[in-house]
Amino acid sequence: MNTSFPLVTFFTYNIIKRDTFTVFACCINGSSYLKVFIHLCSTNICYMPNQTLTSDQLRTIIKKGVTLLRDDTRTTYSQKQVVDKLAWLKQEYTISKPFLNKVLKQNKGAKQHLVKVALGIQELIRKELLHEYNFEEEQFEPIDDPELEISVVEPPSKDNIISITSNQTALIAYANGRLSIQEKVDFFKDAQEEVVLMGVRLKRFAGYLIGRQDNEFKAPLVELLKRNVKVRTYVLDPDWEHTLTYFDDRSTGIPLEKKSPSTIIDTIQEIHYGMQDVNKEEWGKNFELYAYAHLPQGYYLAVDGFSDNGKLHFAPYLFGTLRKDVPVFEVIKATNPILFDKLWGSLNKIRSNAKLIQAKYPMQ
Repeated sequence: MNTSFPLVTFFTYNIIKRDTFTVFACCINGSSYLKVFIHLCSTNICYMPNQTLTSDQLRTIIKKGVTLLRDDTRTTYSQKQVVDKLAWLKQEYTISKPFLNKVLKQNKGAKQHLVKVALGIQELIRKELLHEYNFEEEQFEPIDDPELEISVVEPPSKDNIISITSNQTALIAYANGRLSIQEKVDFFKDAQEEVVLMGVRLKRFAGYLIGRQDNEFKAPLVELLKRNVKVRTYVLDPDWEHTLTYFDDRSTGIPLEKKSPSTIIDTIQEIHYGMQDVNKEEWGKNFELYAYAHLPQGYYLAVDGFSDNGKLHFAPYLFGTLRKDVPVFEVIKATNPILFDKLWGSLNKIRSNAKLIQAKYPMQ
């Protein structure tokens, strides 16, 4: 491979493989040589010079991709099948069929949403048709790599994941309840501004900090803090006058809830203990623990809620059902703005008068 061509200028490309990596592709007289760097990419990577593409160019990728998926005899996908495949491929690619229809027929769609759909289309075509997009020729072309194999995108194997789409919105529900530690990490690890975690006790969160290997949960959390992402956590105030009333009522459905007020204090101690090394660092101030004084409505894990890329998990507390078993709903602001704004607005009202918890309950 000849890599001795003169270096004229640089463009930044995003390589998408669950995490986001950055590489540089040199350019000669406007012709990109990204393929020199892309040889080592596996079939689940797609790329896009998102700093240079216009909305029209993004729509072109989407339109040509949908056409290829429809016309190729190996796929022959309808628009609905494309929407389903994108959701199966990655949750953040979830869109509604009307949204895709607007992109294809009305040339609509905000740029930040078009970027995600264009990335999803590229990744789907790379996996199932072994084609990649040529940004100079503005067309999909076969990948010249005999070692690559077709990988058909299948529905998630979990029988508890329910994807709901309507004329306006898209929604994912995890019917069996609490997500795994890795699923939670995957959900928040790319946050840019803020991660909000709200529960009653946050006992599971404390357990992740002190009872699991750091690389499973704490290390990804620390990476956020080092990037100046605010991580704000909220527990029910154990000293609030109505906390006992809440647990007295819960205990009529689940007797074990009777002792929960004391476990909140235990959890606060454990969180402080698990984060004591973090608090010594300058970036440690990006982590905050609060106590709120309102009757708990549900569990929240929200990412970048104030931005257009906001998303959240919400699990409503059902009477007589253990918190780990209540269904979890995933709501993406881009595809379900009305529901997102309602849930995000409620969360912010609950935390509006929350009190920052210092080391009020030191470890014994």
